[in-house]
Amino acid sequence: MISAAVLVVSTGAAYADTSSKPYIKAYGGDVMTGGWFSSGNNCSTDASSNYQDPSFAAPGFTTDTRNGGILTYSKTSGTSSGGDSSQFAAFAIGEVDGRRVGDGFYSAGAQAARGSTSVKALTFANTGAYPFGGAAEGSVRQSNCIADYYSKKPSGATAISNLSQAIGLGSGDYSATAAAGSTFALTNGTASHTIPAGQRVTIYVNGDVYIDGNIVYDPAATVDNVPKFALIVKGSIYIDKSVTELDGMYVAEPAGATTAAITNDDGIIWTCHPNSTTTLAYTYPPNCNSTLVVNGALIGKQIDFLRVNGDISSASTAEDALGTVNSCASGSCNLSEVVNYSPALIMGGDFFTSTSTSTSGGLPIDSIISLPPVF
Repeated sequence: MISAAVLVVSTGAAYADTSSKPYIKAYGGDVMTGGWFSSGNNCSTDASSNYQDPSFAAPGFTTDTRNGGILTYSKTSGTSSGGDSSQFAAFAIGEVDGRRVGDGFYSAGAQAARGSTSVKALTFANTGAYPFGGAAEGSVRQSNCIADYYSKKPSGATAISNLSQAIGLGSGDYSATAAAGSTFALTNGTASHTIPAGQRVTIYVNGDVYIDGNIVYDPAATVDNVPKFALIVKGSIYIDKSVTELDGMYVAEPAGATTAAITNDDGIIWTCHPNSTTTLAYTYPPNCNSTLVVNGALIGKQIDFLRVNGDISSASTAEDALGTVNSCASGSCNLSEVVNYSPALIMGGDFFTSTSTSTSGGLPIDSIISLPPVF
């Protein structure tokens, strides 16, 4: 499980624990955890807030260095040799946990095949004694909040009943509300939805969302007409076991503002969930043995990686190569989940337009810097 934000972004901690040790990999960007969601433009690090870091304490909670951290599996505690990793950096306000044999999340996976890369070569949480890095925050709370994406919802967003309707209407900002005690069926039982080349769709949902079909970009799209899809949820996102690929940006913000928001199923992205009130979520993973590939970003209060395909006993640094994304997309890899921060997220401009109807003036890209070599 990972909580707080960028390629994979979350405010809490990330972990999964089963009889085997399935693992995830992130490509094309960094992994960030810790902090909280901003309220409008305000990023509160006050001790009375829900800000997730090692010093977080509230009624029913005690301080823990793993708050705002990463709790996953890796094969080694010295140099990278396979398992959970980021192709580039890992930034955690809390601990990148390596307390037990087999625990860990290593950074600089792009260099791991060389056989000598430190498990924390690009891990920015290196103040502790554990091999993967301790709490980076220190004695002063650091301002590290995820943007309040839901506040970018334009007042003129068009109401829809499902994703198919939005695609049929074309580019635009759309909205929906989940019925009380239920979820919004985004894909509505359709096995796969394709976002057409050049189409830009942002959907804001007040309440929980259930996804039971793939959402993919048109493979015929070029650099001149890259599709854009963003799902912004004020609640949780449930992804069914049948889903194998999601393209775009997926954000789950907690609706609650009290301490209960820490433990409530609110602002969580579940990578495998039956969307059933009669089935406890944590009894579902044994059925979740297919790989999920996300070409884009997952951003939430907490991300529960629940797929159980593969085991770190069969992991190797050869999987740290970007080509692994393609093998996982074809269903022939040992990984449980892959998050590939594709260039499609920034090509062609930002997701959120700055219009007079936007309550917060949009959320444009601040800058794009191209470093050599340039091809």
